[in-house]
Amino acid sequence: MRITYSSQEIANLKQNPNIFNCTERLLNYTYEFKKHALELHAEGIYAREIWRRAGFDVSKWRKDYCRNTLKDWKKIVKKHGVGGL
Repeated sequence: MRITYSSQEIANLKQNPNIFNCTERLLNYTYEFKKHALELHAEGIYAREIWRRAGFDVSKWRKDYCRNTLKDWKKIVKKHGVGGL
């Protein structure tokens, strides 16, 4: 089930410097966050911990959201290089 963000949640998320843009149903992260998150994960940091350290409240998201997001980013990097993020 997809998450729908309220206008207040969107406003709060947009204050996080790791968010490029946010809508009711979509979060766009900055290139810098994506790259840093992949680096931390390669060092053995758990996906949810990466998001927590970046100032996100992960309790609203599915348990596997962060892990699956990193997996998607890894596929993009494998196919298009880091610039593809």
